[in-house]
Amino acid sequence: MARKSKQPPSLPWGGEPRTRHDGRLEYRPWVQDPRTGEKVRLSICARTFDELLEKSRAKYLEYVKGGSLTTTQITFGEWLVYYAGHKSMEVRPTTQYCHQLFVRYAAPLHSTPLSKVSTQMLDHLYRELISAGYSLDTTAHARSFIGSALKLAVTYRHISFNPNTETTLPRMEGKRVAQVIPPEHLETIFSYLQETSSYYPIFYTILSLGLRFGEGLGLKWSDIDWQQETVSLERAVTAVNGKAWVTGLKTRSSRRTLALHPALVKLLKEHKQEQERKQQKDPGFNPDGWVFCSQYGTMLYPDNVRQRFKKAMRVSGITENYRIHDLRHSFASYLITVQGADPKTAADILGHSNPGITLRIYTHSAEAGRRKAVVKAADLVPKTEGKKAL
Repeated sequence: MARKSKQPPSLPWGGEPRTRHDGRLEYRPWVQDPRTGEKVRLSICARTFDELLEKSRAKYLEYVKGGSLTTTQITFGEWLVYYAGHKSMEVRPTTQYCHQLFVRYAAPLHSTPLSKVSTQMLDHLYRELISAGYSLDTTAHARSFIGSALKLAVTYRHISFNPNTETTLPRMEGKRVAQVIPPEHLETIFSYLQETSSYYPIFYTILSLGLRFGEGLGLKWSDIDWQQETVSLERAVTAVNGKAWVTGLKTRSSRRTLALHPALVKLLKEHKQEQERKQQKDPGFNPDGWVFCSQYGTMLYPDNVRQRFKKAMRVSGITENYRIHDLRHSFASYLITVQGADPKTAADILGHSNPGITLRIYTHSAEAGRRKAVVKAADLVPKTEGKKAL
């Protein structure tokens, strides 16, 4: 017996929407106005069926279920502050800080009543942020935060529909792509670090494993399995408002176990022996067992490590503005272009939730890897030099 296909959800009053000349969907049901008792015809428009369904259900609650919307005169700014507090127990300190920033970004609309916020107002806000110099990614994150806040407002029936669902962000050229540090620059930087800096082991580890900066800072000796020669990523260290925090990893996929290559095992063992010598002199040194700690045995502060990396570039004569995170990009590029790793394998090693993220970030590396694969595949074809075509 053939399996029945899943039917799409139906609109509250039945019937089907029509497509307008501008491409939007329009739903025009006849309803009874609960205030006058008269029949009126609604016009509900949206760009997608999902948006139309969301708006129609909100109207259904308002007209049929007697669910008149709350009439509190809460402002848009007050609601964003409430939502940020509402989410604070569910997110990491860094995300809490970002939410506070997003609330500030929406300052031009803070005094606007929540029920009066429109799609046009939000579109204008996002374009103003980009004009002010904020990146497209930052603006997109702010848009996502505002959209989630307004979605909760719909759930609490402060507003009938979410005006953020129809907002758009402008297409922008020249978006920053993953920056890969050339091998000759890596050699120059690491030669200087190896000779002069006690921070050399952490930079070497981040580059060797493709770690996020915070993941490298968060490593403890208990995370390393010396017999299996692997390391498990369990936590991260990040800075918020001038203070270092131990947090969970960025995503579930970030929790992973990576193999250590022999050179890294040797370096880490030597680094551990150096710490053990310090602990013999000072039993209270590094009580928390950080793999990379300060000269006092405390957790490394991220900004201090960044300053060491910048100094290494400056003294080495490197004028490009490389970041520590670009060590991860360089590892990923090598993984894809030189080692020829497939997207799934690369995503697992890098801790991405799906290969699509890896391909989006490292598009150029993936294309180079595909070209190299084609060239290698050509070696399988028998040579035909000297033979004439039929």
